[in-house]
Amino acid sequence: MTDYMFEKKDTAAKTVIAITREDNRFRAACLSQREGQVEIAWTKDSQAGEENWVSFARQCVLLGGADSGHNGSVIIGYDSLGVVFYHFDLPAVSKDEIAKIVRLQTETKLPLPADQVEFSYRASALHNGHIPVIAAAARRQNLQGFVDSVKTVAPSRIMLDYEAIAKIWSYFFGGSEKTAVVASIGATSTKICLVEAGSMSNAAIVDIGFEDLRAESGEVSPAVMERFVQDTRNILGLFGIRKPADVGVNFLSCGNGEAAEPDDESAIIKAIVSSMTNGGVNAKIADLSGPLSSRLSVKDGRQIYDYRVPTGLALAAIDGDETLGLFDSLCRPASERQKTPFLSSLRKVLTAAGLMLAGAIFLFYLLDVATAGRLDAMKEKMNYDTLVEKQKLAEIIAGVRPDVLELLSVLNSVNVNGVVVDGFDFKKGQAVKITGTVSGADQLYQFQERLSEKKDIKDVKIQSAPEDEKTKRLKFTITFAYKDWAVKKTPGQP
Repeated sequence: MTDYMFEKKDTAAKTVIAITREDNRFRAACLSQREGQVEIAWTKDSQAGEENWVSFARQCVLLGGADSGHNGSVIIGYDSLGVVFYHFDLPAVSKDEIAKIVRLQTETKLPLPADQVEFSYRASALHNGHIPVIAAAARRQNLQGFVDSVKTVAPSRIMLDYEAIAKIWSYFFGGSEKTAVVASIGATSTKICLVEAGSMSNAAIVDIGFEDLRAESGEVSPAVMERFVQDTRNILGLFGIRKPADVGVNFLSCGNGEAAEPDDESAIIKAIVSSMTNGGVNAKIADLSGPLSSRLSVKDGRQIYDYRVPTGLALAAIDGDETLGLFDSLCRPASERQKTPFLSSLRKVLTAAGLMLAGAIFLFYLLDVATAGRLDAMKEKMNYDTLVEKQKLAEIIAGVRPDVLELLSVLNSVNVNGVVVDGFDFKKGQAVKITGTVSGADQLYQFQERLSEKKDIKDVKIQSAPEDEKTKRLKFTITFAYKDWAVKKTPGQP
């Protein structure tokens, strides 16, 4: 555990574990905030190729005991290799118009049908008559697959690793420039972010890392270096930087090149910066030069550098930063799932159920009035037999009162991504019927299976599931028996 802290304005106690997977290795950092100060409590990693998300997360949660960051404070970082970023400068328009424009612009740039794409955006404050916007887009199937692989961990949020790079740059690597390009080199790739006013405004990747730059002799490969420099210059053009000398390109380093090995990461970063400077790029080495630099040992600096992505994600979570939220519609926090996992999909259900409930209440009111009248007629002959009959009548009334809210609660607990329930119908002596839409057959069968697992629900049947020509979603009708509602009773049958 490190012994350094740094000041924060927020005084609320928070503990956050952030977990990432980089270069086939898991890394985690736990940050703890108490009385306005944040401490890096511990860091942890796995060997390359070992562990999976669930087993590694379980180790992390148990590592710190009761204060380890469980109970909804686990952040998962997503390797953004398959995510495409776009930067737009929009005119001063309303928030709703921003969303429409960004969606249109994003869909026209992508080679995929709109229903196969997940996208999100973040708009900055109006500047010089324009609203800077960054949009992120990815294939929905890939994102959903990742959500399925980590859902057992019950993360509070899933964030893009690029946002960690922008965050950590601002805290520890001298990120005081209003506009800067920040590069974080990994084993097999380099992630490059355009950072404006402390937030990521564009991002791209170079598929070259430390392993590629090292030649067999241990020196830096000239051919790979030339390609790396050219790819980086192309990205600067993608970012709209016409003159590479105008904006600093900052390569994150472990701190003043302390390591002595000639072929280590610090030496490679120095060679990159030198080559880029000779090529007219304003390249720099970004050492640990933030407010902590004078209080950090070489060991501390190496820890921050090695765990820069999970540390950056944890800092963003503690600060409550507005992130791109590419996973927000696919993976809600565990606390929200427990409360309203079907919140949007049950709006129509609740409306329909409300109408049915109102009708049922009126019916039950009539039954209660009839019961009261019958009891009044017998009040002069009140005896033990009368009390017994009154109790029987109460039980009969209770028996014909289906608990609609209870059933809605049961449906609310069945959480399958891609399923939207939009209709709900029941009649005494008939099976319950629900209708809705679903993204695919696999999700529909999963929904049917999970319904069947619920207590008091049986005979779950998919009656129909035709595909909608416009949305390409399946429009399903499912029936099931709930308790004894579907049982038809003959007169006089108890």
